[in-house]
Amino acid sequence: MEIANTRKDFILNELLENFLKILEKMDTKTKVTVIARISESILKEPEKSDKEKVFYSCFGSWETDQSADELISMIYSARHFRERNIEL
Repeated sequence: MEIANTRKDFILNELLENFLKILEKMDTKTKVTVIARISESILKEPEKSDKEKVFYSCFGSWETDQSADELISMIYSARHFRERNIEL
């Protein structure tokens, strides 16, 4: 076992040691079940929070029937500029 560098590492190492002691006392079938459940939890993609889902829903492709030239034309035509008189 590695030497703990931080308090968090120390706590995690202690938990691991205690878990392994418990695991040693289990029968083979129970050990296999525990290992399977741990494997499932590792492979399972964590669910995203609602905020994260909303954030990622803002990204993606632009779906339209317009061509790129039509979109560019629409964007340019929507621009409004005004002349400003700037005195130096």
